[in-house]
Amino acid sequence: MKTIEMLENVRDFVISNRNTGTSTVVLGASMCSGAYVLCTTIYQKKNFMENGISIYRELHGLAKKPFLIDNLALLEIVNKSIEEIEELNKIVKNLERKNGRSS
Repeated sequence: MKTIEMLENVRDFVISNRNTGTSTVVLGASMCSGAYVLCTTIYQKKNFMENGISIYRELHGLAKKPFLIDNLALLEIVNKSIEEIEELNKIVKNLERKNGRSS
């Protein structure tokens, strides 16, 4: 399985399992364990209280603790990865075309 197919499978799985209570389970697990929760928005960060950490900040230097990933953060990471892979594939194809090769 190609990387992009794997990422698309994860994306489709996360989307199809929206509104099933995953964030509530993640919140409960985080509160019980003190685990960080990687999230994307300020609203999510507030929802996960002091354990919420934005994926857009520098994550080095934090205390070592377990971590969980909220669905929206996972979806954001997967979607950005798919976009970047597709963009890189376009660049490679254009370079190959320019150099007279085809994939």
